[in-house]
Amino acid sequence: REAHKELDLTYEVAATTEVGRFLASKRASSRTVSLVPELSAPSAFVMGWEQLHCKVDDKDALAVHGVDATALARHFAHVMCAQIFELGFFNADPHPGNVALRFDESTGTARLLLLDWGWTHRLTTAELRGWRDLALALYDSDVERASKALAALGYKTNQDGRDAARNVHFMAFILRDASDQETARRETKERMTAIRDRMKADKAAGVREKGGRKIQGLPDSFMFVIRCIGMIRGTCAHLGVSLPLVDIMATYARRGD
Repeated sequence: REAHKELDLTYEVAATTEVGRFLASKRASSRTVSLVPELSAPSAFVMGWEQLHCKVDDKDALAVHGVDATALARHFAHVMCAQIFELGFFNADPHPGNVALRFDESTGTARLLLLDWGWTHRLTTAELRGWRDLALALYDSDVERASKALAALGYKTNQDGRDAARNVHFMAFILRDASDQETARRETKERMTAIRDRMKADKAAGVREKGGRKIQGLPDSFMFVIRCIGMIRGTCAHLGVSLPLVDIMATYARRGD
């Protein structure tokens, strides 16, 4: 339902403009590319010249220019979470190649430039409310509220009836704070060990479902939101940066409410 939009560049022009205005209204230092509206059509559009220096995860270039990697990653996380949890409309493909950096040698500053708005996703009012509730519940460690938010979003497994909290624990892991590569690997290993231990306990208690835990409901919005959060985490891991990502998500969820 989203891919066809990449074949009509008027969608990209509209998305670039909408998010650009949103960022400007927040006085964010990052921005989208400048466009020439009168030279836009379904098959082509014209944008202003942009001097790009490197991708957001280019550690060598960041070091040469003295860019604080933690501050940069934090800004990237804030920009993406503002789009997702406050605006409810966001770039669905924020890989490093679509997040460039411009250096101003005269002022010694750097600015993020958000590129390629052909693939975006807009949350419905109900979805946005659900994601905000989930972010705030995870921040507060409120399992009951998080479970209700997941159910409202349409996420469902065959184990909900006997232990709905498992959905919350899974999502809390997926949307956990960002960390460096070593910490991320350790967390993943610990998570897999916990899952195997839980499976053994279920089997011993005679409550394990045939075929194990299965997802029965997975709304489209999950694929987009989780993909974007994963790209934030991936950038942080590559840069060796740890961030309170849950806190950042909750910040924009509150602003949206």
